[in-house]
Amino acid sequence: MTAPLINKDNLVGVINCERTLTKRGPFTFENLDLLETLASQASIAIENARLYHNLLNVYLETIRSLAAAIDAKDSYTHGHSRRVTDLSVGLALEMNLPKTDVDTIRHASLLHDVGKIGISEQILLKPGRLNDEEFETIKAHPYIGAGILNSIEFLKNVCEIIKHHHERFDGRGYPDGLQGDEIPLGARIITVADSFDAITSRRPYRKPLTFDEATSEIIRCSGSQLDPQVVDAFVRLKDSKHCPPWFSGDYLDQSLADKFPLQL
Repeated sequence: MTAPLINKDNLVGVINCERTLTKRGPFTFENLDLLETLASQASIAIENARLYHNLLNVYLETIRSLAAAIDAKDSYTHGHSRRVTDLSVGLALEMNLPKTDVDTIRHASLLHDVGKIGISEQILLKPGRLNDEEFETIKAHPYIGAGILNSIEFLKNVCEIIKHHHERFDGRGYPDGLQGDEIPLGARIITVADSFDAITSRRPYRKPLTFDEATSEIIRCSGSQLDPQVVDAFVRLKDSKHCPPWFSGDYLDQSLADKFPLQL
């Protein structure tokens, strides 16, 4: 006995039933009515799954597009968002966070600097150090980023993380001077990843630190700028199964990050 799976006049499949060896005799009209009811419900479920899949693809493409816009805005930090994402996800997994939290941190870290879209290129691309006024302008980018994403319904869950990724564990960060557990855990994780990538990246006014030098600096900042719990996970990461493929042992090659597919 077979019934079609039809949604909006489109055939999406068929459902087939057969008698077992222990049951003889033909199917009844009651059996057919039941099968058609099941077929109707199944076709609705299949269509809902298809629509959800399409919506998810739009969601992920939006994230990728925003991340690409960030890198295009600031050529000095090309690939920064990607590397921070790899490290943040590795840290979240190393800390055994639930999958939903890992996914949120994945998306927040990829978009953590989206607020720089609202900052003048004259400041972003300045070859030397920023003066006090320029630094105050740069400090607005977490607020700007949260404001941009807050208007996108499916990205609202990353806004608080992005807003607070420049807070310090000791309360001396910005924009709100939060400290300790007041800072969202996702933001504390991104802060460690962001800090490591920043000090190992070449800038016009300074050379990058080596892997060992950067690791020592991360450890030195534990308890002041950085969450000790996240720093502990960072120290373990290089020998962990959660370590990004381009970040292993005492070897660091940022250019390798782009050679591996980004998992969203």
